[in-house]
Amino acid sequence: MLTQAVGNTFSTNFKPETNLEQIINIVFIIIGATLYALLVGLLSSAAIAYDSSGRMYRQKIDELTEYLNWKRIDEATKKKVLSYYEFKYRGKYFEEETLLADMKAP
Repeated sequence: MLTQAVGNTFSTNFKPETNLEQIINIVFIIIGATLYALLVGLLSSAAIAYDSSGRMYRQKIDELTEYLNWKRIDEATKKKVLSYYEFKYRGKYFEEETLLADMKAP
């Protein structure tokens, strides 16, 4: 059944002749399309979740850079602020208070 479902996601030369064959073929096409959608969804969610802390860090740095530009902060101060954040988070964003609270919990 699985091989037929996977096989129906690609073009085949099977031509159903009876009504029962047509119904079965449609069912397997739907199953195959569902399995394909699940596979693509699982792979994309795994790719998104792979580096979530790094993505959050880059988002925070982008927000900080926009804020510094908006406030017209000079380049030397921008560089110091951004290097502080790089030193503090080392390219990964996390909430320190939440981590410490979790460690204190019994």
